[in-house]
Amino acid sequence: MANFKNGRMKIFKKTIFLFCFKLGVFFLVLGIIIIFFILPFVSDIGNDKRYLYALNELKNRNNNDIYDAAFFGNSYSFTAYDPSIFRSRLGLNAIHLNSGSQLLETSLIVAKEQLQKNDLKYVFFEVSGASLRRPTKNLDEYWYYQTIALQELPFSWNKLKYTLEYFPTREFRDYFIAALSKNAGRAFRLNERKNYKKRWSQNFKTTQKTIHFSTNGFLANRQKPISKTKFEKEFYLPAYVNKDEVLWTPKIIAQVRDFIEYAKSKNTQVIFIQSLKLYATVFDTRIIETFKSDYDNVNFLDLNSDRNTYDLDHSSYYDSTHVNYPASYQVTNRLIDSLSTWYNIPYIPNVELDFKYFKIDNFYYCLDKTQDKFIKIEFDSLPEGILNDHKLVIGIYPKDLELLSLKAKERKRNSDGFIIDVNKDYFEVGTKKIIIKRIETKIDKDNLKKVKLYFHKKGDTLGLKSYEFSQLPK
Repeated sequence: MANFKNGRMKIFKKTIFLFCFKLGVFFLVLGIIIIFFILPFVSDIGNDKRYLYALNELKNRNNNDIYDAAFFGNSYSFTAYDPSIFRSRLGLNAIHLNSGSQLLETSLIVAKEQLQKNDLKYVFFEVSGASLRRPTKNLDEYWYYQTIALQELPFSWNKLKYTLEYFPTREFRDYFIAALSKNAGRAFRLNERKNYKKRWSQNFKTTQKTIHFSTNGFLANRQKPISKTKFEKEFYLPAYVNKDEVLWTPKIIAQVRDFIEYAKSKNTQVIFIQSLKLYATVFDTRIIETFKSDYDNVNFLDLNSDRNTYDLDHSSYYDSTHVNYPASYQVTNRLIDSLSTWYNIPYIPNVELDFKYFKIDNFYYCLDKTQDKFIKIEFDSLPEGILNDHKLVIGIYPKDLELLSLKAKERKRNSDGFIIDVNKDYFEVGTKKIIIKRIETKIDKDNLKKVKLYFHKKGDTLGLKSYEFSQLPK
């Protein structure tokens, strides 16, 4: 009888073991199917393709010395500071890791995650009022924007710690889960099958006529400008003061100090910026001055002060807090001048292109296949009448002629050519005339033979010189 019971017990245990084993295998296979074959297609809360491109770009090029500087914050930043000018004037490669309406707490979480993986020399934080505003807990829009920024980062204890301090976890539970982990957020929405979709490519190219170009997460805007009446009314008003809008809470101060100390351990400089606005402001710098006195790797620049140093009009703005490219060009150069002074960064010697009657101060092109391809030319000035009927021609020559456009092949050319009317296709900043042209070509920096720049007119008698480049002029 005892042997019978022992036999039954062994069979029962074996059955339980097999059942548990099969159940474990089932859940393992189910988990693999969900993680690798279902979750990648579940919809996210939303996304900012420009921001996601920049994150992937930094991740894919994390050889430490590829990017020197990164901007963190909101749209005040990614519409203002042009990385191409950082490259041409200081030789620094800068990238924007900002997203719309991003709060400073979110920026600090994003920045620490990136600094842990990349040896950035300079990090910039937007600290204008909107970055430090305390949005109400039921304001969906703000927490949506924090979510789409945070969900792109892997889960970490640093993110959990600081997100718990400011995120309305009860009011927006689905946002909070996604902010902590993108996959956890997707798992939370597994039943939303009608929203399943394929992921977009990691490239980011703009087509809007309201944008000159995008590069490294920056948008060079040419949006419809504000009216002259609005400009005259607001630009010259007394400085705006609203202390209730900017709140340096003890928790934010502690988070900033934590980041500054970590940045110091990485030999990274931290620069806080107030951006240029349509209206004058008074920025309370007492907290930042405390940071500066306590740490030797902190600086602050108020780009909305000394407004008489800019050449601005109504076309410089497309709303009260965002700038078009002529203003962006100016604030970027002012920021660069400050960096050069603070950190003894030498300017790259400017090689002028002399065309006998006028000079080109700066010539820059981007042929990165993952983002916008464009050309930017800065004239010191253009004398009236000299270039009547002349066209500026930019020739892009590939190593492999198969990469030429169909039009170039039909004409038996060995370059893709782009024609610019210098009498029309420019905008002015002071005495400078700047031309920007976004170009469509299969030729990229990896297969580029040379770029040729010259002026052309049938029967030309001016004898204007041509210039060739195999790399960006320094």
